[in-house]
Amino acid sequence: MYLLLIGVHAVFFFIAYLLSSVVLQWVFVLFLIFFLLYFSPIFFSKGETLKKTDQKILDINISPKKSIIIPLILTYAGIYILAFTVTRDFWDNFNLHLYILLFIFFIFAGYILTFDWNTLFFRDAFRFHLICSYITIFIQLVYFFVFSWEINYIHIIFSLVTLGFSTFFFTYFIDENVNIFLAFVLSILITTDTCIVFLFWNLHIFTLLGLTSLVSIFLFEYTPKISLFLKFLEPTRVLLLTILLWIAIVFMFSPLISYFQFVWFLPIITGFLFSIHIRYSNYISYSIGIITLFFLYSYLFFPLLISPDLISSLLFIFFFSLCIIGNTYFWEERYPYDFSILHYSSIGFSAFTLFYSLIFIAWWAGLTLFLACSLFLFAILFLLSYFRFQYR
Repeated sequence: MYLLLIGVHAVFFFIAYLLSSVVLQWVFVLFLIFFLLYFSPIFFSKGETLKKTDQKILDINISPKKSIIIPLILTYAGIYILAFTVTRDFWDNFNLHLYILLFIFFIFAGYILTFDWNTLFFRDAFRFHLICSYITIFIQLVYFFVFSWEINYIHIIFSLVTLGFSTFFFTYFIDENVNIFLAFVLSILITTDTCIVFLFWNLHIFTLLGLTSLVSIFLFEYTPKISLFLKFLEPTRVLLLTILLWIAIVFMFSPLISYFQFVWFLPIITGFLFSIHIRYSNYISYSIGIITLFFLYSYLFFPLLISPDLISSLLFIFFFSLCIIGNTYFWEERYPYDFSILHYSSIGFSAFTLFYSLIFIAWWAGLTLFLACSLFLFAILFLLSYFRFQYR
């Protein structure tokens, strides 16, 4: 699971590298650490729960006495090197590699139709081939963004065939390793993106990210209705939610590299994150949702802050925070820390924007009046918060 999470972040780290944004690269590293710490079942502490079963989740065994994985690794390495000796070109070799993997899939299909396939040998070989295919799909995406913008029919066919055989595999071997299943889920997203790029080849990367977020939301909501996902429903939804949170963070940093127009995916993501918290008591989604809410407010009304007009700046700094804290008087919090996070984030937003205005806006003679008004409004914020917590 952690390797998959690192892989997801690596893709977008490459994108930040291509955009020559050192700030985004460091941000992605920091958020990778953040999500590694929180990538656990705590995401869904309440709400829907899965029934526990006594089935044992199989682990990948590399012992020569119990598994054929070592000869499989040597065989596939030999096939790849042999293909490279034929083409002597990385991209042509990669396409030839796809044809070879597809041919092996057809061998598996013939074996299934001819022999008794419910054996340990078949399972180990099939599992290893699927793992190689998932890695190839991932490399296909990275190569597309780093070296070439060309998607051919073979890439689409290979990805779809891999997903089809994966569906067969996980349908009949329901006690498989959870990490392999998550690689299958990640391959579904990558295949969807590959098909979108194939149909709309001039699509911007941030538009593709936005569409990926919509697909993640769809899968998050729809997978409980598919029996294939029920065994690994919780880790699947955690992975999808992690990808969605990461995409939301990317969009919040997109204005730093002048891609302002793509933040309009955030309202849908924000609404979904709040719905996740309402259903599952997920404070990470709740916190990121609040951050995106303040980001959207700042994006829409930032001209008010940089205006030299006193009233406009005070409205930007305090109006939204006053509205949020004031509105908490009209409903009860659903979970214990909802209001605490909401109130502290509102006060923190006002404090941050106040310091920003003091540093970057030349108030000159109006500085003392601005400070006095700000202190009064801060006092109102704290009083509203105090009375709400005392008499709720």
